[in-house]
Amino acid sequence: IKKLGEDFKQLDIESVEIPEGYTYIGQDAFEENSNIKSVNLPKTITKISDYAFADLSLKTIKLSDNLEFLGDQVFFDNQIEGKLILPKNLTNLGERSFKYNQITELEFNVIGLVAALFSIFILNRDRVSLCHPGWS
Repeated sequence: IKKLGEDFKQLDIESVEIPEGYTYIGQDAFEENSNIKSVNLPKTITKISDYAFADLSLKTIKLSDNLEFLGDQVFFDNQIEGKLILPKNLTNLGERSFKYNQITELEFNVIGLVAALFSIFILNRDRVSLCHPGWS
């Protein structure tokens, strides 16, 4: 099995650990599991589809450098706080991917994503600082 999708919706789960080898997490996979407080993603994940982790209780998330695609509202309405690092291989960042979180700092390596960042992180509870390794 290399893909997950809609299989784990609205279950009484508190944490998720997806093993190495999985490459894709499908639409709505864990949506509305408000008890989920932690998710560990493998380095092999390259795509996370729309709403996969929406409406959970995540405080942090670590994204692998191999991640290329984040769909719409992937981490919508969680409790992710502090610094978020976007992976260097990310080529698609869906609309409202991190809306309604508490992210205060954003680090990214892909300059082409700058225009999209403002709408994607709009309505985070605090001001978001953008930083890029190439900026001084």
